[in-house]
Amino acid sequence: MIVDRLKQWFDESVVQPILVPRLAARSRPLLILLGVLLLVLCGVLQPLLPADVAVELLYLVPVLTIAWAGGRRPGLAAAVAAAGGQLVIDSFDAGAHTSAGVAYGNFGLRLAMFVAVSELLPRLHQALDAARERARTDPLTGLGNRRFFEVIARAELARTNRYRRPLALGLIDVDFFKEVHDRLGHQAGDQLLQLIAREVRRVLRDSDTVARLGGDEFAVLLPETPADGADVAFRKVHGHLTAAVEREGFPVSFSLGVVTCDAGSSVPLETLIREADQTMYMVKNSGRGSLRLRPLRELSAAV
Repeated sequence: MIVDRLKQWFDESVVQPILVPRLAARSRPLLILLGVLLLVLCGVLQPLLPADVAVELLYLVPVLTIAWAGGRRPGLAAAVAAAGGQLVIDSFDAGAHTSAGVAYGNFGLRLAMFVAVSELLPRLHQALDAARERARTDPLTGLGNRRFFEVIARAELARTNRYRRPLALGLIDVDFFKEVHDRLGHQAGDQLLQLIAREVRRVLRDSDTVARLGGDEFAVLLPETPADGADVAFRKVHGHLTAAVEREGFPVSFSLGVVTCDAGSSVPLETLIREADQTMYMVKNSGRGSLRLRPLRELSAAV
C-alpha cells in the first residue's frame, strides 16, 4: 500500500510535470511566488550573515527559480532586484565596502552574473520543453503518443478512483487502412491519419485526451463521463469521422471499442486498454464500421 501511494505521488508530482507541459504550467505561478519569497528572505538574512559569506550565491537561488518558472522578463526583473537589493543593504552597512566605487563595482558584477543566468536559463527551459514535446508527440498527426497517453490516463484513473468519478476509454481502428496504402500510396495513408486526428480533436472537449497509439489505432479518454455520455460522445466521433472520409474519398470505415468505468472503480490501465481492445475486435469480427460500448464493472481478479 505504501509503495503504491509513493508510486502514485511520483507519477502525479514528478513524472506528469516533466512529461506534460500543460500540467507543469499549473505549478509555474507557485514557483514564481516561491522565488519572490526567497528573494525577500535573502534580503532579510543578508545583514545577519558574516561578512565572509558569499551572499551572491544565496541570491542566485531565487533568481534561478523565477527565471526557470517565469521566463526571460521575470528573470531579468529578479536579477535587477537581487543586485539592487544587495546594493541598498550594503549602503547601510559601513563595513561592507571601502568606497562608493567598490559598491557600484560589486553591483555591476552581481548584476552581470544574475542577468547572464536569467538569460541563459529560460533558453535551457525552452530547449527542454521542446525535447519533452518531441518525446510525447506523434510527429505525423501532432497528437500525443502512447507514452503521453499512458501518463495522462494513469493520472485520470487515479483521480477517478480517489474522487469516485466515472471515466470512459475508447479505441479507434481504421478498417481497410492497408488497402489505402496499397491502392493510393503511403502519402495518402499519412493524409488519412492526419485527417482523423483533426476531426477527432474537433469534436472532443478540452478536458478529453486523444492519442495515436501506433499505426492506424487511436485512443480517446473521456474523464468525468458516465456510460450514457460516453455513448453519445463516441457516436458523435464515429459519425464525424465517417462523414469526413466519405467527403475526402477515402474507402475506409471505423471500428470503435469503448469501455466505461463506474465511479470509484479501481481498474488498472492495462486492464482498461485490454478490455477496450477486445471490445473493438468484437466490432471488427462482427462486420466492422460500427461502435460497441461495454460498462466495465469492478474486476477484482485483475487488480
